[in-house]
Amino acid sequence: MTIRLRRWLRCLLPVSMMLLTLSSHAEKGDKYKEIVATAGNSRADLKKNVLHLTQGVEISQGSLVIKANNAVMSELSDGSTQYLLNGVSGTKMQFRQKMDGGNRWIEGEAEKATFNSTSGMVILTGDARVRNLDSGKVTQEQNGEYLSYDTVNEVFVSANSTSGQHDASKPKVRIVIQSKLTPPAE
Repeated sequence: MTIRLRRWLRCLLPVSMMLLTLSSHAEKGDKYKEIVATAGNSRADLKKNVLHLTQGVEISQGSLVIKANNAVMSELSDGSTQYLLNGVSGTKMQFRQKMDGGNRWIEGEAEKATFNSTSGMVILTGDARVRNLDSGKVTQEQNGEYLSYDTVNEVFVSANSTSGQHDASKPKVRIVIQSKLTPPAE
């Protein structure tokens, strides 16, 4: 195995970190566990620094599981690495990860997800949805055509079009936050 190929295989870590950053309370021990990627096919172009995984990609690290039809990891001209995960027509890329403290999970899906290792920007596009669950009950949910998370500044942005801009002709984004208050006894 060449040094470059080993480098690309180690680049799978930021793919898992992409989704780890969607929640600041993701299972802390996961980042120390091995990354396992499976795919029907893989192709590494060492001259162009691009790794393609296709035909049912699954990437796991601890409790984090990412599923996509295909994944492309490429080194950009500025030295950063960009990751692209896609579903196929009629399916979405999906992720699920346990969060610290009890039976809490974060899960999500979108037609496409991208992550830039230098900027720390995660972007989910195309009928994107992120949910937080506690003991199987949804405690927070966000839906939109565009959901982005700036992992450096911890800013979440949503929009009703895949461009990230508001489109008056499309439905609005939806955010649901369950109350943490318990109703008084009757």
